Amino acid sequence: MIYTPGHADDPVALLDEQSGILFSGELFLSPKTKVIMASESIPVIMDSIRTLVRCDFQSMFCSHAGLIRDGKGMLQQKLEYLERLCGEVMRLHEEGFSASEIDKQLFPNKYPIYYISDGEWDSLHIVTSIISHLG
Repeated sequence: MIYTPGHADDPVALLDEQSGILFSGELFLSPKTKVIMASESIPVIMDSIRTLVRCDFQSMFCSHAGLIRDGKGMLQQKLEYLERLCGEVMRLHEEGFSASEIDKQLFPNKYPIYYISDGEWDSLHIVTSIISHLG
């Protein structure tokens, strides 16, 4: 078991060393995160991904996306995307933009899940989780 916080406080990933398959729980979903819940933390998710990519595996089973043959590569791709996104959020924040302004610039469209969840899933939460980690 590998502790992988970020989506929640208590998630774990499971690595089957015999088969080389990682069971990532809800950490992956997709390589480009567009919305999260307010309780989630992009910086903590990134730390969890860094922990996993140091493990010896290739394939990954995600509870949402199913079996991903190049699981390690896809996790690395997600990490690189989140690193670029954090850099962009930090740059805009340092230039004086508010969290809402940054959200509108980086995520100009609201995704359907925003409306279905009554705002529980929102791109703004990505921005605020990154900014709150700066302080």
